[in-house]
Amino acid sequence: MSAWAEEQGFKGVLLALGLYMALSVAFSAECSTREKNRAGMFLVMGVAAALGFHVLVNVAMVHRRYAGNRHPPCR
Repeated sequence: MSAWAEEQGFKGVLLALGLYMALSVAFSAECSTREKNRAGMFLVMGVAAALGFHVLVNVAMVHRRYAGNRHPPCR
């Protein structure tokens, strides 16, 4: 993925992450509707939300939009 991202640039990476998030949301919504009880539904949606949150935070840290430890970036 990183070699492809280097070739495609920022717009290509945004497209890939958008498709990844769309597939993740669609898959988790389908799995949660198949669950028989509410606990299973909440578990599936919670795992999907945590995974999506981690992806967004990692992308923000790479683009220096969010500093997790509040230190200025090294230059």
